[in-house]
Amino acid sequence: DNSCPPKLWIWDIEREQLDRVYIFPSHVVNRTNSFLNDLVIDSVQRIAYITDVFGAPFNGAIVSYDYAQNLSNRFADKVMCFDAADSDARNISIGSYKLYTSTA
Repeated sequence: DNSCPPKLWIWDIEREQLDRVYIFPSHVVNRTNSFLNDLVIDSVQRIAYITDVFGAPFNGAIVSYDYAQNLSNRFADKVMCFDAADSDARNISIGSYKLYTSTA
């Protein structure tokens, strides 16, 4: 059921009450093909970053929400998506740690 628009509920921990509810516009988070998942908060800049693992036009995006401006944006690029046919996407190195994936 896609009748409920995607929302971010912001809770004030100190006052123990709801601060605000932000409804994402459809050009940022689509009701029918988005899945908002992980959330990271920059408490200094007061910006939330949320992964959208299904969102178009690519299968993956980062959605940001700026508390001070009460605005959101979407960042998506094909490099944010796994492509098994792309040899560079199969082998991941972070420092001395190496991860080898299989397409089989």
